[in-house]
Amino acid sequence: MQKPFTVTAVSTRKTRMIKSNVWSIEVHRIKNELFFGFDSHYIAYPEKALLDLVYIRRRIDLELDLSEINKKTVKTYLKKYPGFVKKILENYIQNVKNVRLQF
Repeated sequence: MQKPFTVTAVSTRKTRMIKSNVWSIEVHRIKNELFFGFDSHYIAYPEKALLDLVYIRRRIDLELDLSEINKKTVKTYLKKYPGFVKKILENYIQNVKNVRLQF
């Protein structure tokens, strides 16, 4: 039996859930000014996906591999986000071992 999985997406349109027996897609509405940081197929760059995760969930409740995150890009992107995003990210980094990402 396959375990269902969820893909999280952002949009400037309303929040909604699309489901099947095997998968679901959570589409979360974000402000127009936060709709950036993706490639030509609308796949978010890792730094943008990280910040969107914090913005949408308002917490980080899972273990993340931040080894490929570009801290300069995160700093640039963070300027557009509300202050709580930076605070949550900084708290996460302080509480996780072996993370070399500072803002």
